[in-house]
Amino acid sequence: MDPDRVLRFASRFGEVEIAIVTTQLLSCNFERKKFKNFSDIVTKSLSCRISIGKKSGFSSTTNLERWKDCVERAVKIAKTSKEEDFYPGLPGKQNYKEVKNFSNRIEKLKEKEMIDFCKDGIEIVEDVSKRIKVPKISIFKSKSQVTFLNSNGIRV
Repeated sequence: MDPDRVLRFASRFGEVEIAIVTTQLLSCNFERKKFKNFSDIVTKSLSCRISIGKKSGFSSTTNLERWKDCVERAVKIAKTSKEEDFYPGLPGKQNYKEVKNFSNRIEKLKEKEMIDFCKDGIEIVEDVSKRIKVPKISIFKSKSQVTFLNSNGIRV
């Protein structure tokens, strides 16, 4: 799915903003002190907001092949919604500050280290008392990439 193609198509109906989010979720899971599994799941989604005059509609999907349906749902919702009392329009192109909430340490965390963290967690609990049982322990790491575009020239 080409974000620019989605933006061009959606712009025929009014002001539009789209967000495409790709997320990778890694998880390491233990049950009864034994390694259960390690999973690596990648998800992608498209969100679309269309403003027609002072009316707005929003839709999202995880089926990127059906992006036109997502846009058309947002249009239908916008057409049937109430007008906003105050709608200044979507923001125009400008400089935005970089959001700095990314941890390189977590990014570099390997599967073996995630397993070791779980084992350490079990040991810490058992050091407190052997009577305490750890039925499950998990560690997750998630990384998302967001592409945001609007019909007024924003692309971040």
